[in-house]
Amino acid sequence: MRAVQLADFGKSMDENLARLVDDRDALIVTRPGGEAVIVFPLSDWESHLETVGLLKDSADAEITRRALRNAREGRHSAHALVEP
Repeated sequence: MRAVQLADFGKSMDENLARLVDDRDALIVTRPGGEAVIVFPLSDWESHLETVGLLKDSADAEITRRALRNAREGRHSAHALVEP
């Protein structure tokens, strides 16, 4: 994750934004005398909110944790998607 000073971010904002979208990465923007902020693509934010929502529900959280654990341990299989 890159970091850039606020003044430099402002000078080349379009370039900075295009790069973080292309790289699918976040950018830390430091501010003199203020707390740093982070900028990242909207789709990443939406994905983050969806994950938080899943993990708030204990049943969904357990299913998600089990699926991740199984995937890490190589216990998974491919299958066709079923249309609802």
